Amino acid sequence: LYVAILIVAGCMIYALLAQWRAYQDFKTISAGSTDRPEAYIAFLKKFKAERYQQHTRNFVLYETCIAAAFAFYSFELYFALPLGMFIALIVFIIFWFLISHFVFLRAYIENENEKIQNLINELDRIKDQFEK
Repeated sequence: LYVAILIVAGCMIYALLAQWRAYQDFKTISAGSTDRPEAYIAFLKKFKAERYQQHTRNFVLYETCIAAAFAFYSFELYFALPLGMFIALIVFIIFWFLISHFVFLRAYIENENEKIQNLINELDRIKDQFEK
């Protein structure tokens, strides 16, 4: 039980730090973006690639750790719940992981990539107007 709680706490801290780092990077480049639009466009392209990496590799690591925490916690639940309820809970957890990974995560990645790409395209268009 304590191992499961420790894993969940570690995952939460890891996710929080990853989001904080991305926020700080974005805040730093945004502060100087008014006088260097080319740098801002380059940053957005880099940001898009990093976010994709965060949503794929890092999220899979996060999911794996959460699954391990559920596995450790299931040993405790096995002795506390009736067998039918325990099996139903395990099936629900597996189903939820599959749905969240293959449906929700994919939709979120596509939506975020589309928004960033639209911003990059619009900034490129505006930059091209000023260069002419």
